[in-house]
Amino acid sequence: MNIIRTFSSLFDLSNYFARSIGLDTNILHNFLEKRLGFLKNAVFKLESEYTKSEWKELLQQAYIHTSYIRGYESCVSKVIRVHCFSDKAERYLGFFTLRPIRDELRVLDFIYPNFNEIRLCDLYSFGLSEGEYAYLMGYDRLLHIGGLEERKIFTFPFFHQDSIVTVCAHADLLMISKFLYYKGVVGTKPTIADVVSQFTFSKQKRIPSKGLNVFQMLEICSSLGIHVKIEHLLNKTLDEKSSYEFLFHCLVDSGLPVIVAVKGRSAGHVILVIGHTIDRSTGKRKYIVYDDSGAFLDKFGIKSFVGIVGFENIIESCTAILYPEYEKVYLDVFKVLDLYNNDKSWNGIRNILGLINRTFFVETCSFKKFIFDQYQSKNIKVFSILGSNIESELNSFFWEDKPHYALVLEFLKDERVFYLLLDSTRDIRHFLDFKRAILSPVFVLRLEGKVKEKHVFPCLKAITV
Repeated sequence: MNIIRTFSSLFDLSNYFARSIGLDTNILHNFLEKRLGFLKNAVFKLESEYTKSEWKELLQQAYIHTSYIRGYESCVSKVIRVHCFSDKAERYLGFFTLRPIRDELRVLDFIYPNFNEIRLCDLYSFGLSEGEYAYLMGYDRLLHIGGLEERKIFTFPFFHQDSIVTVCAHADLLMISKFLYYKGVVGTKPTIADVVSQFTFSKQKRIPSKGLNVFQMLEICSSLGIHVKIEHLLNKTLDEKSSYEFLFHCLVDSGLPVIVAVKGRSAGHVILVIGHTIDRSTGKRKYIVYDDSGAFLDKFGIKSFVGIVGFENIIESCTAILYPEYEKVYLDVFKVLDLYNNDKSWNGIRNILGLINRTFFVETCSFKKFIFDQYQSKNIKVFSILGSNIESELNSFFWEDKPHYALVLEFLKDERVFYLLLDSTRDIRHFLDFKRAILSPVFVLRLEGKVKEKHVFPCLKAITV
């Protein structure tokens, strides 16, 4: 029977859960407080029984045969789900699940933060500074509390390693594959078995896990239908690594999470980049990072599962970058950038538009809708750089079939933003004749009001309040 209980503090919740399965209350509370620091003042509703397929897999893989659950096997097949509300219960902040394991450091399972209700003040403990906005990836999820109360959240799932079956690499692969599945990018729903066993390269005994190297991670991604690329940075200088900030910008703005391999104290570690912040006065970015063990964020004094870190702090200890690509995208953004900046055939466009502010991949239909809405509100001007009839170009852009994804070049100039779309399915060699690559006329939007970002294409979920 699923019983709902309410707790007014994280300590009360920890005490109840610890006593129910024989854990030390103080150790458990200190652990949860470190990982869930921003919920210290929250109110909690606990569901005593919740089915989680990943926990059933962990049971099957290892725990059913261990003393972690001995003595209460009859009630161990389900996790505890905890819903989190702001101190006055006005905002639903998301939920997390707890595994019924007799080990205080292994009980935390999944965290589903609700980015619809997270505010800037909630992020200060994560490293957000005054004057910054936050932008996050995620997807909509519908859930029910106790089977009756319905809630809709915008979230990016966080998985906490159990350190026996899964460690940091498995956790990041599970997070990124679940996100891409629910976004409709890949068609296979990932499982624990997938991320711990779907590789052949240098395969050893799986449990207890010794982790994965990047080649094993590549093989697992391929088995899940995720198209990935890897950039090896181990032997590069800091200046050479810094040139990858443009790639970080592009991937995150495209809604593609980035797995970053970093040097740890005693072994390698991986973290997951799921968004960025931007300083309203300087335009400088920081990145929003999921860290399943907390080992990376702990170096910066951030006691949480998520933190905000500067690019220079990430890249300094970075040894490799692993990132997904959309299946029908054949462009290399580095080559496009080099071609735009240096090739003579692009001189005319460069003279008009200037330097690229940012570039990102986008679903063409969503960008069409964005432009159409701006066109309807008369907040847009259009001009052609191909010398053709503008009405003909607009009709072609709105009504003719286009590739599923396009590469957007964005320019800022004189309080205006300019957009130009390129065909992402073309091989880079065809870009020497740039006219073949262009999918649209140039769209010009005027930046108005105190929040100038409001008319810029919204790649990610914005937290501005």
